[in-house]
Amino acid sequence: MQGEIMVITANMLYRDTISFIRNQLIKIIFISIIFSFFVVFFDSFLHSDKEIITTFIENKKKFSSIFEYINSLTLTQKYTLLYVCVIKIFLFITNISLFVGVILSVIDLISSHRSCTLINLIKKIKPVFFQIFIQTLIIRLLINSSFAFFMLPSIFIAILLSLSPIILFAKRIKLWHAFQESISVTWKNLWIIAPIILFSFLIKMIFLIFLKNFIGIEHDYIFSFLINFVNNLFYAIELIYLSRLYMLLPK
Repeated sequence: MQGEIMVITANMLYRDTISFIRNQLIKIIFISIIFSFFVVFFDSFLHSDKEIITTFIENKKKFSSIFEYINSLTLTQKYTLLYVCVIKIFLFITNISLFVGVILSVIDLISSHRSCTLINLIKKIKPVFFQIFIQTLIIRLLINSSFAFFMLPSIFIAILLSLSPIILFAKRIKLWHAFQESISVTWKNLWIIAPIILFSFLIKMIFLIFLKNFIGIEHDYIFSFLINFVNNLFYAIELIYLSRLYMLLPK
């Protein structure tokens, strides 16, 4: 007689996720804070584009869009803006990739009853970091490009590809295969994956609106730190939830 197949439910995953977070709360908060500080720290050195954006806002009545304003810049100003934007994108993707690598490493080490030392984290992240970086870049490009037209397609893409970092980290397979498996597994388990992604997205949007109304973007470093901290915290929760799901799936 064959063994019964375990039925995975959202409630089961919620309980496992809450239990893991309760036991590792300090680590998760500490990691989220550290990576939020990284964003603010590097952003403080790249303020050249802020002058251009600020000038655009002050003179927005003269220009129908930021692209029209960019066309009015001198060649030197355009190169400066391009340089700063490229650097910021690179740092942004690097920060997310490292964060994903660290969180997944912590999950793996804790699950295998090993200590989360810096050496163990580096050993876990180093072999797969470049692939995670490229994967993160592709996912962000897909989500942001679709978000520029409609919100729903970008959310749907985020849901379908949500398992790809976990699959890549666990199996060390090619990027395309990780995307394929993520889409396949997510589609079969859409009813237990979509809610956590949508809930996380909703909380982030509510917090963003709250910060804009009660703190204001004029306090840009405080605003940047808080919004990044919340993003990191809820992304960590997503990764824990999805990692637990992937562990329980029949291989």
